[in-house]
Parts: sequence; structure tokens; C-alpha cells
Amino acid sequence: MKTLFLPVISAFLWMNIQITSAQVSSYTFSQSLQSYGNPNNGSLVGTTMQDDDVNTAVLPFNFVYNGTTYTTVNVCSNGYLSFGTLSGFEYQAISDMSTSNILAPFAQDMFMGTVIKGDLSSGSNSVVNVSSLGNLSVGDSLMDIFFDFGGSTPIITAITGNTIVLNINSLNTVSNQDMFIMNGVIRQNVTGTSPNRICEFEFRNMCRFTVYDESIHFKVKLYETTNKIEFLYGNTIPGLSSASPEVGLKGANNLDYNSRLVNSSNSWSTSIASSFISDVCDFTPNSAPDLGLSYVWSPTVCVNPTLTISSSNPSVCVGQTVTLTAMGAASYSWSTGSTSLNTSVSPTVNTTYTVTGFVGTCSSSLTVLQSVTPLPTLSIAQTKTLICKGNSATLTASGAATYSWSNGSNASSIVVSPTVTTTYTLTGANSTCVSKKIISQVVSNCTGIDEAKTSVENLNAYPNPFANKLTVQNPFSRTVSLKLMDMTGRLVYENTIEAGTNQAIDTERLNTGMYVLLLEEGDNKLAKKVIKH
Repeated sequence: MKTLFLPVISAFLWMNIQITSAQVSSYTFSQSLQSYGNPNNGSLVGTTMQDDDVNTAVLPFNFVYNGTTYTTVNVCSNGYLSFGTLSGFEYQAISDMSTSNILAPFAQDMFMGTVIKGDLSSGSNSVVNVSSLGNLSVGDSLMDIFFDFGGSTPIITAITGNTIVLNINSLNTVSNQDMFIMNGVIRQNVTGTSPNRICEFEFRNMCRFTVYDESIHFKVKLYETTNKIEFLYGNTIPGLSSASPEVGLKGANNLDYNSRLVNSSNSWSTSIASSFISDVCDFTPNSAPDLGLSYVWSPTVCVNPTLTISSSNPSVCVGQTVTLTAMGAASYSWSTGSTSLNTSVSPTVNTTYTVTGFVGTCSSSLTVLQSVTPLPTLSIAQTKTLICKGNSATLTASGAATYSWSNGSNASSIVVSPTVTTTYTLTGANSTCVSKKIISQVVSNCTGIDEAKTSVENLNAYPNPFANKLTVQNPFSRTVSLKLMDMTGRLVYENTIEAGTNQAIDTERLNTGMYVLLLEEGDNKLAKKVIKH
């Protein structure tokens, strides 16, 4: 509770922040003159005497504000509602950094009732020379803050001229005494039928704290289904001092607001949109809401765009680029980072891409699966990795549906008879995807080497590949000749090996590469390819 009639000077440092994209800031606004209607006779929200109080009211229907559905709202006696947490001391409720989701028809330090002055006489129940009677009614209570009535609560029983009659005599004689009439209320009711009901909160007989002879009335209406918000102002009598209430909506933080500005250049009926969250509406004897002034905010009704995505190639090969194009919106955002209507991608496997399309603040998303056909995995089998000059070898391809060789053949197998080491290129295709593989057919002069008449499997030489030593086994029943030649046919080692024995060859001095090992026993010859690494 504030100390009554204690003047307080407050200094505020405002942070002027330009509006950025947010949901409340996108609400549409309209202002017009309507009928204020009858007083709200619904249930009392809180008590008849509130100062900086916050009371939670249950809504008769689900209400969506700033994208969230609410079933309750907090009502503050300082002229605003909130779907967020309140302390009650946020007199500048919209620009206050601690508030969120505010509905403020008149955010100001408010008093629920009417402040007047009048003359009291000891032993008399009449208050004469009352400063203002326009907002008083028979049955209103007076707050005895100065104990002129012994701490009781006098009630107005009659109003005549500029005199009010109470049900209790004054104990003191005081001229121009300050008096608080507790005739302010906040009430809630609901009208209409589902799904078009209206939940209304009326702030009746309000005044700014310690401002005499002031009368402020306004309603906050919440509309079912449309989630529209209306501020409706009643007959307002400003006091002599000026004020700067904040009027409008606030979202989740101080970057999201939709408030009004009234200054010396316009009126409450011609208010303009705020440029800064600290903008206010001037409230003076010459600048106040007209009776029936209506401010309406409506959330944007989205018609989400219907998107389509087309691909320049529904199924691409690995390494190929495809263009995806979106249609149906005004602007786009792709999961690839592109913000144009199309995006170029080069997937290596089947990949899902997402685009979000926008029309104003409305949006929808769509995904597309870009299929990728794998490349053929080619392999080539050789009947001979080394053949001698003048001989033939067969190259057989596998792994694709169709083939094309660099020698012009389209068969899966080709027979080649190169005279020198030759490179062959194979192109294999599956549907539209193509791979290439290159193979070399090594040709040796094979000096002194004929075709082996005994299976090469009978020649045991190990290890193969070898490093600094190669061991050879003689499978024959007699001593044979052992020769080792490089791929040009040059003899690099020669010796004999006895029947059934093994011979270790020192190969440390040999260069790395491929060699031919030859065992000769009469007409019997064994040849084997060995490799030094």
C-alpha cells in the first residue's frame, strides 16, 4: 500500500527499441466510436478497495493471445491485464522490462474510487462545499483515513446541491478536507453464446492516485474464437493535472508491442501507432478519450500458403546437381540456407529437403525426397595379369547393365593381344548413371620363357609379395634350373635347386616391382609371377 498524498518523483531511463518481427506487433488495429453500453454488473474482481492489487480471474472460454492459449488472466487495479506474472507496481506496464503479455487500456498509478474535498462540522452528518458530485451516488462509502468519523465507514445517504449527507456524524470540524469515496470497482461478466461469447472486464470509477475530482471508466473485452481484444472508454472526467498512461498490447518481451501514441498533434480518437515502446497517450483536461471510443486489436488470420516443390531431375546420379523449385508463397526459406524460390543441391544419397513458404506472417512447410541413383561399381577380371608378348588375354567386366570399352567393343568380355603394356578403359552404365574403370594389361618380352606346361599352382614361392628374401621349393624329383627375371626379361638371379629342397634367394638388392620366377627341368617348366614390395 502506498502512503497517501505523499508526493513521489520518479525518474525513468527509457530504452527506445525499434519494433522487430513478433506476433503481437503483427495484430491489426482499428479505432472508432461505439456505444459504451450498460455498466457491468458481473462478479467483483478483487475487493472494492484496491491499491496496486493483482487478482486472477478465470476466463469463461479459452483465449489465444500471442500464440498461446490461456484460461485465466491477471487483473491489476492500475489499469491493465496480463497473461504473465505481475507484482502490481508496474505503473508503466508496457515498457516495464519485467512484464509480458500485457493488455493496457490505461496503465497508470490508479486509485479505485473518487477523491474529493469538502467541509466537515463536528456533530453534523453533512459534508458541504463538495468539490465534485458528478461521480458520487447514494450508497457509496467513504474511507475514514483521518479518523474524522472514529475510524468507521460512513455511507452516503443523500446528495443535495453540493452537499452530501452521511449516516454518521463527523467528530471534527475541518475545512477543505480530503476524502476518498470507495465507489471504484472491477467487474467481470460474459455475454453471448458459444462460440461467440465476450468476456468483459469493466474498470468503473477509477482515478489517478491522489488526483481530485477525476472519473475514469473503461472496459476490456475478450472475444471468443476470433481472439479479438477491445478497449472501450466510458464517460471520462480528467482531473486538473496531466498524465501519460501507456495504452496498447505487449507480447513476450520489450521487442514485441503494439501500442498507441497521443500527443499535442493528435487526439485519442486519432491515435497513431507507437514507434517506441515508451510512447504514451497524453491525458489532460483537454486530451481524454471520447465516450464510446473503441480501440480494437485483431490477431492476423493466417491463410497458410499451399506449397509445391518440383525437381529438375527426380532421380539423379551421385555427383550430379539438381534444382529444386518451390511455388505457392511470397518468400521462402530452405533447409539448405537458400532464401530464393529455388535451391541447387548435389546429394550423394537419398536426401530430404524442407522449404518454408511465407505470405506475410503466415507460413507452411513442405518436404521433398530427392532420390539418388548410385553409380555402377565396376570390376574387371583378367585371365592373365602378365602374358608374354604375342599371347592373348581375356578381360571380363561386371557390375553394370551395359558396357563400352575403349577398343570400341560393347561386350562384357573382350580378348586383347597387346604387344606392349596397354591401358584399357571400361565405361559401365546402370540406367542413366555411368562409371569408368581403367586397367593395364602388362606385356613382357618373356625372353627364354615359354608357356608353362605344368600348372603354376605347383610352383611354391613364399612370401609373395616378398621383401629381402624369397624362398622357392623344387617340386621335381631331380635338380632343376632356377631363374628370376624382371619384366623386361633381364635375368637378375640364376642357380640350381636340388630335388625336394627349398632355396632362399637374397633379394635385398632388387628394386621393388614385378618379377617372373622360372623352374626348368627338361621340357617341364614352371613359371610364377612374384612381387617385391
